[in-house]
This record gives sequence, structure tokens and C-alpha cells, in this order.
Amino acid sequence: MSIEDSCPPPSIEEPVAPPPSPEPTETEKTDAMICHLLGLAGYVIPLGGIIGPIIFWSMKKDKSVYVDQAGKEAINFHISMLIYLVISMILTLIFIGVFLAVAVLLVEIIYSVIVALKARDGIASPYPFSMKFI
Repeated sequence: MSIEDSCPPPSIEEPVAPPPSPEPTETEKTDAMICHLLGLAGYVIPLGGIIGPIIFWSMKKDKSVYVDQAGKEAINFHISMLIYLVISMILTLIFIGVFLAVAVLLVEIIYSVIVALKARDGIASPYPFSMKFI
């Protein structure tokens, strides 16, 4: 009896694709939508556009992958918009900053609502102009 007879031949297995992620539940969709819309709290409370999504995301991130991803997207987007707004405020010294500030505010409002509505429909949509921090 040789060694080759005692060892089974190596098997070549094809990689198995992970199962498709289940459709988010209605609660998960609503939580994701709220996380996106909390970014608009910055228009009422100073820095509320960042603090609101961070608090809500930290409470819900361990319960759902869908809400975790939505929260990260919302936080990254609103931090990015704050950075763009600060840059545009600095550029007001050469007057172009006024137009940039208005554009940044409009982009933040419009895309927050669009992405929140998509999240409510169960569609994970990335924000444009968003830097990745989290």
C-alpha cells in the first residue's frame, strides 16, 4: 500500500456565492429613512445634521445591516456637506462663496430627501459628492 492510495485525492470545490441578502423589513426601511432625514436637523439645531444621524445610527447599527449602511452613508454625506459649506464660507471673501454656499445647501436638502425616499423603498442609494469617513 502506497501513500497515494491512503490519501484521498484533493477536491476542487467551486466557491459558493453567499446567499442573497434578505429584503429589508418595513421597520428597517423606516429606520434607514429616518437616519437620512435626521441629517436635515442641522437646519434647526447647530451641528444637528451630523449629531442626529450619529445618535440614531449608533442605536440601530447592530440590529440591521441595511440601517448600518444607510447610517454610514448619511453621516459621511452630511460631514462632507459641512466641509463644503465651510470652504464656501471662506470663499465668500472673493464673492463666489455665496453661490457655492447656496448650491451646497440645495444639494444637501434635495439629495437627503431623494435618498431617504429610496431607502424607504428598500433601495440602498449612495450620495453624490460624499467623502468616506466611516
